[in-house]
Amino acid sequence: MCISGFHEPHSPFIVPQRFIDMYDSDSLTIPEFPSDVEDERRETEGFSDEELRNVTHGYYAMTSQVDYHVGRILDELERLGLEEDTLVVFTSDHGEFLGEHLRYGKGWPGYDCISRVPCLVRWSDGVEDPGRTESGLVESVDLLPTLLEAAGIQIPSHLQGNSLEPALRDDEFSARESALLESKQGRTLRTDQYRYVHARDGSESLYRIDQGEYEDLSGEHPDIVSDLRHRLLNRVT
Repeated sequence: MCISGFHEPHSPFIVPQRFIDMYDSDSLTIPEFPSDVEDERRETEGFSDEELRNVTHGYYAMTSQVDYHVGRILDELERLGLEEDTLVVFTSDHGEFLGEHLRYGKGWPGYDCISRVPCLVRWSDGVEDPGRTESGLVESVDLLPTLLEAAGIQIPSHLQGNSLEPALRDDEFSARESALLESKQGRTLRTDQYRYVHARDGSESLYRIDQGEYEDLSGEHPDIVSDLRHRLLNRVT
């Protein structure tokens, strides 16, 4: 196994000019905000349209820098004749606030812009119908059992995570009903529709995924909060 880690994309967004030149700041989109947050944005230093586009520009350029170096690795696999025998996984440990929620960087409570990360798999002998996209929920802990099964190694019974190999082979695949995120600040449970947040201080909140996770709906949907609280406790106890 070979692991190649990249610090990028990560602030400060200092990147060679050739990657900067790949993008036009004026053509980049910025986050959409609810009306109340939009009003706050215009009164908050550091979140003007120009500043949001500059941050996005740097992030995109740095992502392209990573893409370039990943390409070098894939080219070397081909040069060594290992392309057909190698399973390649590209993923990330977190995303980035690019102005969403009037924040930059990373952090709690793991909204989608932070916790929904790429997971790309290339496996010449194992992926059926390459180019497919699986939209079901998975977790980072699913990667290790996937690699073990792909290599023909028995998955230890105590290991966390579910093998994703059926999805790679385009067999019947049962995605998770929810995805768990844990940090020192608390835990969140993400379903197709909601994110339930249980903070370390015991407070709870509930957000709709399709509404950008801005408005806490826990007071309006106590039944959903109760259900997701129960499901989270079942995961961690």
